[in-house]
Amino acid sequence: MSSNCHIHSEIDTDCVLCDSNKAVLVTEDKVVLSSVGSVIDKSTGITYPIMADDTIGWDEGTHIHDIENEEWFDSLSTNDLDIVTEVSDSFLSDKEKHDFDEAVNGELMGPDGLPLNFPFG
Repeated sequence: MSSNCHIHSEIDTDCVLCDSNKAVLVTEDKVVLSSVGSVIDKSTGITYPIMADDTIGWDEGTHIHDIENEEWFDSLSTNDLDIVTEVSDSFLSDKEKHDFDEAVNGELMGPDGLPLNFPFG
């Protein structure tokens, strides 16, 4: 099945970055996050920038949990955010996922099992 290359508008059945001298196969484990100009390795959680010449900065990788730039996360498209969330979650323990979900949803629980803002919220 043919589809558009994630970087260019050309049809490329293997999703290869177009310069044949620098061709890099973007496999099932390496997914282009076009909204932020990066590639993420789903098996390691490492993100790599896509350079101005459309090559991938393999020597400039950053683990998804080490990215501190909120703008990077805010710029993710819905589809790219789903991919990043899936990858990020795969590197968290169940307790870390639970704690993160509580913090994001404002439902931090105390040692008694009640919300920290109980009875006020």
